[in-house]
Amino acid sequence: MRVILLSLLLALAMLRPGLAQDLAAGESAHAAGDFATAHAVFEKLAEAGDPAARYRLGLMYDAGEGVDEDPDRAHSLFLEAAESGHDDAQRIVGVFHEIGRSVPQNFAAAAIWYERSAEQGNAKAQRNLGTLYQNGRGVEPNPGKAAALYALAAAQGNAKAARNLAYMHYFGTGVPRDLKRAAELFELAATDGNSLAIYHLARLNYRGEGVPRDLPKAAVLFQQAAEAGHAEAQMFLGRMLMLGEGVQADRVAAFTWLAIAAAQNAPGADRLIDKLREDLDDNAIARAEARAAAFKPSGE
Repeated sequence: MRVILLSLLLALAMLRPGLAQDLAAGESAHAAGDFATAHAVFEKLAEAGDPAARYRLGLMYDAGEGVDEDPDRAHSLFLEAAESGHDDAQRIVGVFHEIGRSVPQNFAAAAIWYERSAEQGNAKAQRNLGTLYQNGRGVEPNPGKAAALYALAAAQGNAKAARNLAYMHYFGTGVPRDLKRAAELFELAATDGNSLAIYHLARLNYRGEGVPRDLPKAAVLFQQAAEAGHAEAQMFLGRMLMLGEGVQADRVAAFTWLAIAAAQNAPGADRLIDKLREDLDDNAIARAEARAAAFKPSGE
């Protein structure tokens, strides 16, 4: 019996390099937009029981890439991969339960699957599970456990987890209030281009909370978030340009950003625009309004 088992293990070991190469070929085809080839490769490997292929095939059915979108088929594939221990598949099964996609919404089931994935070190699952503990969905509310999970994910560079943990340190929820740590975490989250994190980091620099007050840096950060479409960042940037805080005063640019912010109902933007109208002539206002009308957030 031992000889047979050893032979089987040796045979599997010999097959694995080929399977890995086939999976890599499927992933390369997918990355190149050759969904037909990717689907054929993943389908073959999935039928042979490969969890990673089942996961990748599930992603294709979930997104409708080269196939009709089929969340039920996607869920079935994710579940098969998850039950084989694939951590990303476990996380996505949790997402399906959390949002009620293809299965009834069930936060408790979502927590179970997130837990399995998080135990394998999956940063996104750690963040998702942390959110359930923070909000008390499917589990008893536990801010301390939420913070611990966010910290694990943030340590792996997960920007959203870093941002969530930054809020907790800023307000002292589940962890001691620590403005310096909040600033560090917003800085980490901002490196991923997260406009909300960039905005809050800008506010800390503007106020000197957790970091030395730095108006020029705050202006740069507000502009980054403003260009990404964050309404309150647009309003703050307009105000700084209007008053010359950390930047050279530029009332036409200020009017432009405030008009963009006002279109998104940013609090206080209309009041500041009314003040600027008193100092700008009709031509300057027309230029600013034209620029505001033409504005598109970065990435669009």
